[in-house]
Amino acid sequence: MINNRGEVAFASSLSGTPRGIFGSGGVFLFKKGVLTRIVGPNDPSPDGGVFLFANAPSINADGSIAFFGETSSFSFGAFVFHEGHITQVAVAGDVVNGEGLGFVDQPVLNDDGHIAFTASLFDGRNAIFVAAVKHDDDDDDRAEWSERAPGAHLSEDCVKGQKTKNDLMQSHRLHNHPGQNVRTIHQSNN
Repeated sequence: MINNRGEVAFASSLSGTPRGIFGSGGVFLFKKGVLTRIVGPNDPSPDGGVFLFANAPSINADGSIAFFGETSSFSFGAFVFHEGHITQVAVAGDVVNGEGLGFVDQPVLNDDGHIAFTASLFDGRNAIFVAAVKHDDDDDDRAEWSERAPGAHLSEDCVKGQKTKNDLMQSHRLHNHPGQNVRTIHQSNN
């Protein structure tokens, strides 16, 4: 992913590092000729553990980066890197607007700092959510993500089941619609 300032955020598989359920990978930033690791295995995570895996970055105009991550505390979902800090946006087991999130994936960040992400719900449906930045004038101008209720963490078997289900749905979508860009935001009739 590239923003208008030419900053590039990308993910890469890594070798020789701890592996989570999703493997071993990290997110990196190439900015003004310098390559920087944003997050990867053994980096501290907001839930008190460490990251095992990160991928699917999205970068906006101010250089904030949203990404999918898995932590040693068995959290996995959407996170955002902003001004040197990583914040948990939504993870499996959270309850948002009364909906239990079973699997959170594909976070996309816009220039206003809102993060859209897909989620499978506890009841088997799929949905798209948007996490809006909430600014508190009494704070030191640090952004907080809209309120969410942390739920019970899912078992490893449940996580693997959700991952398998999502992989099958993705495979089916790509098989039935080859060449379709699944990240298309709008389509032009030109």
